[in-house]
Amino acid sequence: MRRPPVVSPFVSLSVALLATSLAAPASAAPTLTLDGMGEARARVAHAEATDTLGGVELVAARLRARADQPDAGGVVVHLQGTANRVELLDLVLRADLAPTLAVRLGRFKTPVSAEFLVPLPKLVFARRGLVADLALRRLDGAELRWKPAAGIYQLDARVGAFNPAGARPEDDAGVVVASRLALAIGALTLHLAFAEHVGPDGAGPTAPLPLDRQLDAALVWSDARWSAHVEGLWALDAGTAETPYALYAHLARRVGAWQPALGYDLLQRGTDDTLTHRVQAALNRELAGPALIATLAYGLTRADDTAHEGIVQLQATF
Repeated sequence: MRRPPVVSPFVSLSVALLATSLAAPASAAPTLTLDGMGEARARVAHAEATDTLGGVELVAARLRARADQPDAGGVVVHLQGTANRVELLDLVLRADLAPTLAVRLGRFKTPVSAEFLVPLPKLVFARRGLVADLALRRLDGAELRWKPAAGIYQLDARVGAFNPAGARPEDDAGVVVASRLALAIGALTLHLAFAEHVGPDGAGPTAPLPLDRQLDAALVWSDARWSAHVEGLWALDAGTAETPYALYAHLARRVGAWQPALGYDLLQRGTDDTLTHRVQAALNRELAGPALIATLAYGLTRADDTAHEGIVQLQATF
């Protein structure tokens, strides 16, 4: 039976600090922004072992509210609604310690997979890479972030401590320590990240969690015309017969309002020696600038079975 969600101490602390910051005198008026997005798609899928499936669906609608206090910090609340439920994606309280140094508390993406850190509206395909199947995702925690810049060079150094996924406040489950070092040189970004679950030895919920020691490396190129991404993620000491790992690569070229893209995924889940291969192709078209994009996508996946998927997607942002 699935346990009901539990409010993490990190989120509780974020709410308390937010109330304190709102009560404090401000040197300047805060800026308030509201943005969001919605995706709807029609899809048809066929696998050798199953019948052809298809349908039209509202994939997700997201709404994000952000308040920033100059020279102090800010808060972000990010919600997602699907056909079945509404969930809290992010609740972040940021305190600016210096112009290039900040601390964040709450619930947000762990700084591990470069592909998972890409916002949903910035993806070139209708599906995330298979690397997201292994990567640590959103967790409750605290993070220190340093972002100095000099000319074309931009450094993004992050280190944080997070509550393990599914752990309750009363569990002695330890923490997940995650760190990321990314160096941007113009349009090129070099990304290296490592995360490890640090917890007491023992059985049950106190044991180190599977797939929580992760190493991720990526090279990313992004300019006005080209988008390229190459990434590898390894789940070390997973205790499985095979070392789980995932590889992801894509190349996309913008030509006016069009953007064709081609990608490849490789996934080893570690449960056996089965490898999952996936090839994706997409053609994106701006209908009203970047605020409204239509995508025609095709995916071919091969593992124990061969599956085909075609998607027509419409994405709107504001």
